[in-house]
Amino acid sequence: MEHTNIFKDSEVGGYNPDADGDYHKVTDYARDFNYTQGQIARAIKALSSNPDADFMILYGGVVTDSGGGQVDISAGVAIGQNSDDDVRFIILPAQSNVPMPTGWDDGRQLWVTGQHEWVFGSSTRNHKQTVTSYHYTVEDSFLGNSDTDDLFVDADPNSPSEATICWGSFTMTGATFAEVAGERTDELAHSLNRYIEKIETVSLDSDYLILAFELASYTDCVSADIGRTVVGGTSGDEGTLRAYNNTTRKWLIETSDSWNDNDENVTITSGTGAGNLDDTNYSGGGFGEACVIDLSLSNVFSIDLDNDCYFYFTNIPSSGVAASCSLMITKDANATEREANFSDLVKWTSDGGGVPDNLDTSGQIDYYSLITHDGGTIWLGFTGGTNFSV
Repeated sequence: MEHTNIFKDSEVGGYNPDADGDYHKVTDYARDFNYTQGQIARAIKALSSNPDADFMILYGGVVTDSGGGQVDISAGVAIGQNSDDDVRFIILPAQSNVPMPTGWDDGRQLWVTGQHEWVFGSSTRNHKQTVTSYHYTVEDSFLGNSDTDDLFVDADPNSPSEATICWGSFTMTGATFAEVAGERTDELAHSLNRYIEKIETVSLDSDYLILAFELASYTDCVSADIGRTVVGGTSGDEGTLRAYNNTTRKWLIETSDSWNDNDENVTITSGTGAGNLDDTNYSGGGFGEACVIDLSLSNVFSIDLDNDCYFYFTNIPSSGVAASCSLMITKDANATEREANFSDLVKWTSDGGGVPDNLDTSGQIDYYSLITHDGGTIWLGFTGGTNFSV
């Protein structure tokens, strides 16, 4: 963003403050702009459930694998501080195919960081009184603008010596990307949903697959397995574990591979969970897909279910901040039953419908509510009603 009509030099000598030669000092305008920006940021913080927090992400800045040892980072905005501890917006334009700093693809943990930055831009011009002057602009900038290596650090920035937010964390081993959960600066937008509750329509995401396992061969996953690489017994079958349910023996993986429906010896690299796929689960509806519930977008979600689905929650606020969401699930007209799968981190009330049943009636609507107050370690699930017909 560029802010014009700024002159770095003060008033030109010999002229009164008039149209011929009146120059404002850049510091005057910068103070006005920074004051306005700070007040807007403070107003947004005041609407949150944690207005005393110094650093919070408004939206975006999500780090994902782009292949070949590189990452993509979506456009994002956060509220943070400048070096003088003044409240400011921290901006990150979308970044594509960002390489690692030299030598940092060795499996070490990396953090993608952001700080408040601004720069001067200038162009020369001749003043009407034939005096050469410099017309300056102030531009919002971002960490990594001059060198994307500046976006990355390999030491935990969550107790920063500088005014820093963390967009996300991961490891890169060669060309293998693995997300490290729990490192991202807390979200703010979810708390605004107390005031504005829009319905967010979510489509199933085919970049995810549901893996179902045979009982005899199954070894339970543990929480440390999340974010690690899942490898199938068939060459090329690979993905990243995003969620699991040891009771139903179903995993959600993020992958671009098609996977073999009778894959055996499925393991997790440096992890615990393992087993052979139960190919009887794939005879009707394929492997299924994910429904990604992004709590930074809303807390009321509408889902049209045309395949088996695994619900996966992202941008969950940190422990101590309550987050809730409502899911309105509508089955398609196909006669095939559709599964609504959840992680075993979701604990369903025993006297309110229990674990969700498959949807088996064309056009039926099921309604569920979930709440967490510990960053998603445990979700409490409630069945609001099933098999509505409208």
